[in-house]
Amino acid sequence: MIYSRKDFLSKKQKWREGENSALVSLEEQWWKLLKRNYTIRGWEIDLLMQNEEYITCFEVKNIYFANDIHDFISQRKIRLLKRTFEVYLHRYPSILQPRIDVIFVKQGKVWKHYEQITLL
Repeated sequence: MIYSRKDFLSKKQKWREGENSALVSLEEQWWKLLKRNYTIRGWEIDLLMQNEEYITCFEVKNIYFANDIHDFISQRKIRLLKRTFEVYLHRYPSILQPRIDVIFVKQGKVWKHYEQITLL
């Protein structure tokens, strides 16, 4: 399928709006943003945040229908997030407990938040 520039901007705007929705929701729950779109070795972490107990890597997914978490995030993606997060923690050590979460945004609102995901 070939996308026009208009389609690309629309998809990019939707992606950004999804991240913004997740960020606002997390900040309302007393999470503090450390980094946004942290990229290393070609891989990206959408949001890196911390609260009193955890330093967390958040993967944000915009969805239009809901089935199973396996439909939206693969074991490979989780492994790559984990590796990228490990590099971040090596560069920026923390005494907080590390965690990887996935947030699903549907129609501009946080729909589901899966905490402490592991390999499926």
